[in-house]
Amino acid sequence: MLTNLSYGSDLFHIPPYLIKPNPSLSRTNFPDSSLLCLADSIKRHGILQPLAVRLSTKGRYELIAGERRLRAAILLEMPTVPCILTDGKDLYEYLSVIENIQREKLTMFDEARAINRLHEKNGRDIPSTAKLLSISESDLGRKLKLCNLSRAEMQAITTLGIPEKTAVLFTDIPSRLRYYTIKLCAEENYTATETASLCSAISKASDLYPDDLEAFAKKHIKNLRTEKEPSMPQSSAPSKKTVILRDLRTFENSLRKLCTTLENAGCRTDIRTDPQNGKTTYTVTIHTI
Repeated sequence: MLTNLSYGSDLFHIPPYLIKPNPSLSRTNFPDSSLLCLADSIKRHGILQPLAVRLSTKGRYELIAGERRLRAAILLEMPTVPCILTDGKDLYEYLSVIENIQREKLTMFDEARAINRLHEKNGRDIPSTAKLLSISESDLGRKLKLCNLSRAEMQAITTLGIPEKTAVLFTDIPSRLRYYTIKLCAEENYTATETASLCSAISKASDLYPDDLEAFAKKHIKNLRTEKEPSMPQSSAPSKKTVILRDLRTFENSLRKLCTTLENAGCRTDIRTDPQNGKTTYTVTIHTI
């Protein structure tokens, strides 16, 4: 057991079995391939950045930052790992969360939980927390809302591959309807716009229960799609064009020129006129060779 440790920047080498993971760290799953790559790097170059730990009970230590390095060291069966002993000040909590968020490929919910813990430690001050994380206040608000979902709802969203901007829409729905709405929207392949509209409608329907949800959703989406369909003009019979010829001889000349053109092309033509009751009928016969 190590004794007489001092706080600060001094480096200590502590056996991994004496260090317990911090339950508040953001990452809950580490892909085997990621750990193996890190272990290979540590095997060749060593641990370049010390772990941050603080004193726990019974001569053990609690990890503040560097869980991947600790796990990789355990894989390599390293006897000790380099550590900096901290006094547990909030600064190290901030660094722990920010390190995990910025350096790990977290799920949207791991990230949301980590940000929520940092937000609570920061006095739930949205502008200050957003500045710490270098994100906008609206993005911070969206991520914090994800923490309102239950574990079952988070699991369903993850399994169904629903993106973050769509997932956050379900947080406005009453809890008794969320899980069913998540599955329904995924099964029916609703667009983000349709999902947003449906979630808004459900949040306003105070008397809606799971048994009525499917019928309510289908009716709402049907009405929404009908409203978006462009209105088709009513079909009407094509109007007949009236052509007024002030001089019939001009028309006859044009007709004869046409026939001449056809004859030059090798066709024989005949033009017959039949004037009756103030009307003249022109009949053109074309004889192809």
